[in-house]
Amino acid sequence: MNSPVYVGLKKYADTAKARFHMPGHAGIAFGSALDAVLPYDVTELSATDDLHAPAPDGFFNSLSEKFAAVSPGSKDVIISCAGSMSLIQAAVLSAARRSKAPFICERAVHFSVVNALALAGADAVWFDGKAESLRSLLCGCAAAVVVTSPDYFGDLRDINGLADVCSANEVPLIVDAAHGAHLDWFERGRLSASARLDTGVSLVVQSLHKTLPALTGAAIMKSCGDFSSDELYSSLRMTASSSPSFLIALSASECAAFMEREGESRLSALLGRVSAAKDKLRSFGYNIPGDENRDPFRLAVGVPFADPREAAEALCAEGVYCEFADSRAVVIIPSLLHGDAEFELMTRAFESFAKSNASKKIETVSSDQPRYTQREKVMSIRDAMTSQFEMLAPADAVGRVCAQPIYSYPPGIAEYVPGERIDGGILSLGIKSAAVVREKQS
Repeated sequence: MNSPVYVGLKKYADTAKARFHMPGHAGIAFGSALDAVLPYDVTELSATDDLHAPAPDGFFNSLSEKFAAVSPGSKDVIISCAGSMSLIQAAVLSAARRSKAPFICERAVHFSVVNALALAGADAVWFDGKAESLRSLLCGCAAAVVVTSPDYFGDLRDINGLADVCSANEVPLIVDAAHGAHLDWFERGRLSASARLDTGVSLVVQSLHKTLPALTGAAIMKSCGDFSSDELYSSLRMTASSSPSFLIALSASECAAFMEREGESRLSALLGRVSAAKDKLRSFGYNIPGDENRDPFRLAVGVPFADPREAAEALCAEGVYCEFADSRAVVIIPSLLHGDAEFELMTRAFESFAKSNASKKIETVSSDQPRYTQREKVMSIRDAMTSQFEMLAPADAVGRVCAQPIYSYPPGIAEYVPGERIDGGILSLGIKSAAVVREKQS
């Protein structure tokens, strides 16, 4: 192990004879399951580094340079141990500093975007994520455009088209690529939003832990330089902990070193396994979308003979746990570390469920249907989220004004945005309660 953060932390651990600083375990084993990693769990010191203000010659800056080297258009890479949510919010806040115009956001954005809009006091114009729709909307000014690519289901947006429109109108394009970190190492980043960082894309946010071997919370934001690192770090300090986990940062460093050594070969092997699994699942009667305009590594398994959520439960009973399932598909996220054995267990579990339910036929939701619908806007996002609210059962919330993002998690996409009127669609979300703006007593 010789990744930048590991080398820096080991140097400190080897020289520190007595630690009189945070964290409270002081690097001393106390019979816990984490004793082996305690020496590397440190904080910002003159002998270490500061994640949110990295020294030019520090190990965090060296790690940023490793990630930047994968994407030629990347001028800065900001590392977070608080997940991509903190970086998405930092990106929105940075853009809101520069312009008080509304944001143009794809409707299917993560609820963290909605929270950031409320924090910034900004509003949003929603669109379907398509370049032609954006072209008609960008006749006026906008603080930034925000899209998700790839999304939870593996669908990719036309980043080239969106980047061209944003570049022509001199509007920043922020891409939530939380599920797309692995694509930077696949076919020279052909499918990654990072490939357009120097020509139309301003910021790309990626969760390392979602598709790469890193601890939960490891995330990065790549910048083409439109926003200075000072701006981005200032915004990040508003949304992330002042005591970031150096263990998570260490995992990001080890992940970068692993991908540098083995990323391309591992992705090639994984693609072969995923392609073979898709063929098997199709032969069992499942609906598997083609790879055009999709992340080829993501499996979104349509179940024409049952509710996909039933299939997911059947897989769990076999010891195979998927990412999530809704009325449209079971979502499977393969790992670069999976081998033939794991794929065999997964495909056999799907085969067993198919054999038990093959004679059934149910009405399925078309994959062509929009997943997220625009609702009636009653008040601004900020006004709604800063209003007094009450929690109601879904049936009682119909007709009321949404006070907090309403979503199923995963995937965390706001079905109802604060300030919108809640309609009967809430009854199909499977949630137990919803926050609504408290009505004034007459």
